[in-house]
Amino acid sequence: MQNQYSPKFRSSEPELELCDELGIAFLPWSPLGGIGSAADLGTAFEDFAYIARDRGVTPQVIALAWELQKSDVVVPIPGASRPQSILNSITAPTVRLRPEDVARLDASQAAAA
Repeated sequence: MQNQYSPKFRSSEPELELCDELGIAFLPWSPLGGIGSAADLGTAFEDFAYIARDRGVTPQVIALAWELQKSDVVVPIPGASRPQSILNSITAPTVRLRPEDVARLDASQAAAA
């Protein structure tokens, strides 16, 4: 199943949970919030930036790692227009978030504009 899912768009949580239960692949498109939001992910979601600083990676890598740790059926589809973005994205599977990190990110809300 392919649905939009990111720190910004979480309305597909029930579908993700059902896919996990049934063992069906869940492919989040725009896993970083879309082309207009990806660069500002750390500003919009301070908890992602905080954990990223702690781990020495970007907030975007933390977002992908968070999605990957949601379930083994999750396969994010990040877009990239720069080689460095691709190199950053491929590090996400190596980032292991602690349960308390995942809980913090799950509860994270966008910062007030």
